[in-house]
Amino acid sequence: MRIQCLRTFGISAFAVLALIAAGCSQQAGVPFAGVTASPPASTNPQPKPEFVFPIAVEYGAGTNPSVAFASPTTVVEERQEIGSRLYVTVGAFANDSVTWHPSIFYQVGVKPAVAASGKTVVSVHQYAGNKLRYEVGHIDDDNYVRYGPPGDYDRGWNPKVALVGKTVVEVHEDRENQRLFYWVGEISGDKINWHGPVHYDNGFSPAVAFNSHGWLVEVHRDSDKELAVLHYRVGRIDSTKNVIDWSPSRIVSCSGPPDHAYGSSTSVALTDDGDVVTAFKGGPLRAGAVFSIIHTITGKLRGNPAEVSNADVDWFGAEHAPPNYYGTFDITPPSVAAYGTHAVVSAGGYINSVLLAASLLSDRANWMGDRLGYLGSRSLHQIVFPGTHDAGMYTSNNNPFNFGITQEQDIYGQLSGGVRWFDLRVNSDLRIFHGPIVGPSLSDVLGQIKKYMSERHREVVVLDFGVTPGDKGILAKFFDMGTAALGPWLYDNKTGKRLADISLNELMAGGHGIVIPLMNWNEKSTEHVGFYTKRNWDIGSKDNPGDPKLGQVTVFDQYSNTGTYETMAKGQLKKFEDFNGKMEVVDFPCDLFLLAWTLTPITFIASHAIIADAHLGPVMSHVNRNKFGLIPNIINTDFYEWSGSTDQAIAANERFSNNGRNF
Repeated sequence: MRIQCLRTFGISAFAVLALIAAGCSQQAGVPFAGVTASPPASTNPQPKPEFVFPIAVEYGAGTNPSVAFASPTTVVEERQEIGSRLYVTVGAFANDSVTWHPSIFYQVGVKPAVAASGKTVVSVHQYAGNKLRYEVGHIDDDNYVRYGPPGDYDRGWNPKVALVGKTVVEVHEDRENQRLFYWVGEISGDKINWHGPVHYDNGFSPAVAFNSHGWLVEVHRDSDKELAVLHYRVGRIDSTKNVIDWSPSRIVSCSGPPDHAYGSSTSVALTDDGDVVTAFKGGPLRAGAVFSIIHTITGKLRGNPAEVSNADVDWFGAEHAPPNYYGTFDITPPSVAAYGTHAVVSAGGYINSVLLAASLLSDRANWMGDRLGYLGSRSLHQIVFPGTHDAGMYTSNNNPFNFGITQEQDIYGQLSGGVRWFDLRVNSDLRIFHGPIVGPSLSDVLGQIKKYMSERHREVVVLDFGVTPGDKGILAKFFDMGTAALGPWLYDNKTGKRLADISLNELMAGGHGIVIPLMNWNEKSTEHVGFYTKRNWDIGSKDNPGDPKLGQVTVFDQYSNTGTYETMAKGQLKKFEDFNGKMEVVDFPCDLFLLAWTLTPITFIASHAIIADAHLGPVMSHVNRNKFGLIPNIINTDFYEWSGSTDQAIAANERFSNNGRNF
């Protein structure tokens, strides 16, 4: 997913409203055009595992936090509190969230940085001005870090540290001379045998990461105070000389103009698979920006151990952090850590608080196709889909304040971000709408879906159309447009099964992805090949007359109609627990359950979506099959990427398949 709008890690609710009112730049829609040829067999491109920010969670008091993974399930965090008191905390990491143990005070200083490997922890920090100090510790059985005596090793500013096994790499800046230095060390008991310092570059704010294959990645801001371009080096330790062999300094790039990343206060993480994540303070990736917004750029390490000079990073996936409902622009430097397929970013936020956001390192544009090994045999009713409520309302054309906006990204952006279920309401003018607010044209939306499917992704995409029929001529145009744009990817069900009972492998037996348009109206069953009639759970009741048995796909879709989070969450979870897979008024299958994780304010949907989205991860991580053995099939959200709903769906599919095995 690429940056499309300005988003901030801790922006005030007032500022959020200002952003919504001002509008955001969107990726241009692809003009409608028909296709006639069959699509080629899908070949998912090389995965690009990206970090995507959900809403950050406040987890404590303090500033200048630093975070590190000690293992896949253990995180160590340090921070500076009032009076330059430094604290260290151990946390249990699971389901993209951290359960923290109590913090303990360990030293006086500023700007701490921590690294961990197994039970071993190394901390560095400044004290008494520009003196640099370190501590070596271990994580005990009570989940406390016990540090040995401190040791001084140099003078400088902004130290950062990396650790693998017993090998330590430290980097810092000499601010007065704009020079960067590193140390290499080996842990011996509670001491480090240091080798250095070595001057390796010029600039500010260096950061370093280290993986178990011996690769290092270093990122820093260059010495030009006006432009503040970010540079990086790839390196390996020469153990015979205790020095680092570096590649040439290169610019951190990102796709699209401008192709340089600008910022300060860098941090970097590197996994054993070669995934790189750098986090930094910056503006919208341009020179002269106010350095108060947290960004990440992800990449993939490329190199040959015998040719370090040619090693580099293939950068992609630039991201802004999202708004928080209690925030401020006063953000302290971020810290990023990664282990395996997970990464976390922490930063100091509003009034002496520290925030943390967790993300999968995953290629969301191809998440389904990449997991067909265990998802392929599962049918639609056995899968969790990330969904978007009022998916087409990423722009509006007839109000000055964008009151009806429910999504930040256009349809192509949502598809690339992993969304696979789209709530789309179409009026008689063939435009997307939300109440009185009119959004983009249907042709624009269909063109964006065509563009994504033409990229040969092996994914199943469901379009949940709520249609205002109008006259028969309008309906005929709707079907003609849909068939022309999506024809090669439409599925003709000749199996004799209900659509929700067909496996992904069967649906994509042609070797390519498919699109399933669902038509939600009450007159009659859909008679157009590739289009299917949807019926809601309560159809046939007094308030919603109609024939439930005409539903080729049936869905429990009951939103809570409240602006209060507690009421919505309690109501939705109770509905799921009571869902028995049957329609409300007849003994007929209700195929899918939609978790409507949305609030319904009168105006300014974004300010309420932030609240609901912030809770989705902690809630979904504890959602299991209900008492009838069923799962939530669609997670519907506003401003979906703030919720991390794609990551939550991926994690839930793994969990509901018993760690990769079919159930």
